[in-house]
Amino acid sequence: REWINLSATEQIMYPPDNHTRSLVYLHGFTCSGYDYLKEPHYVYRPKPKKKKAKGKANKEEEEEELEPFPGLKVVFPTAPKRPITCYKGEVLHAWHDYITDHEGDQEDEL
Repeated sequence: REWINLSATEQIMYPPDNHTRSLVYLHGFTCSGYDYLKEPHYVYRPKPKKKKAKGKANKEEEEEELEPFPGLKVVFPTAPKRPITCYKGEVLHAWHDYITDHEGDQEDEL
């Protein structure tokens, strides 16, 4: 196992136990693999809750505890930087070019 390499084109979250399965998680537009590596709630599961003794209910809301899926290795690749047509050629991380923006501008000009 290695430390996080921020210059790598993919980040890897290793399982805490034996590796039995893999997931390749593709990030959203303008993000990077590291953005999702630092937010493990995307690929963790809720930890089973311990039963509380009667009369000892905590009135404060408890934050849900998360744990990794057993054996799951997660690979977070980073999309290449490319010019994005609908953003006037601005160079951003993206898996593909976006011809139109959210309002559909330029759609009829193609």
